[in-house]
Amino acid sequence: MPGLNLWDLSLRKQFILKENMKLRFEANMFNFLNHANFRDPDTSPSSSSYGACSTAGPSRNIQFGLKLNF
Repeated sequence: MPGLNLWDLSLRKQFILKENMKLRFEANMFNFLNHANFRDPDTSPSSSSYGACSTAGPSRNIQFGLKLNF
């Protein structure tokens, strides 16, 4: 789809707890800037919303994670 403005961001930080134990924190953000990405307009000539963009793509989505390696 042309014109999509999707920016994703991923951040990670690793902490050393002991000599052989590590903890990793992750934060992933999809559509980081939270831009509205409108879908194709209604192309049915008999529709009252002909030519209008009435739906948009997903908004910002954030997920967090922890991983312990030992």
